[in-house]
Amino acid sequence: MAADGEETTLVFVYGTLRRGFCNHHLVRGSAFVGQGETVGRLVMHVAGQIPFAHDAEAAYPIVGEVYAVDGLTLATLDHLEDHPRWYVRTPMEVRLADGRVLTAGIYLCRRPEGWRAPRGDYAALPGIR
Repeated sequence: MAADGEETTLVFVYGTLRRGFCNHHLVRGSAFVGQGETVGRLVMHVAGQIPFAHDAEAAYPIVGEVYAVDGLTLATLDHLEDHPRWYVRTPMEVRLADGRVLTAGIYLCRRPEGWRAPRGDYAALPGIR
């Protein structure tokens, strides 16, 4: 719950919403839950500086961060990701660095573009930042 009693939603971010990237300001005021990776295996494509995680191939876990966001922030993220037309916020199990497993929404792309990333850590890919 947010400080004012408002319900929060757990969201797993793996690209430009992560710390150090251009859209992080959108979640900066939300409670950081932890770093982790998806329990399930997905695949990531990248076009320009935009990552697209999707479930068309079970290649590797996706690395990212979990935030507890309020309703306004969730609506902002849904707008950014064009949910549900472009990305679809999908519940997925995430294993945090401390070993806890929780369910958080991840934005999976319906129609990924670009080159196939060799691994699921956007921050570790060549040419990203």
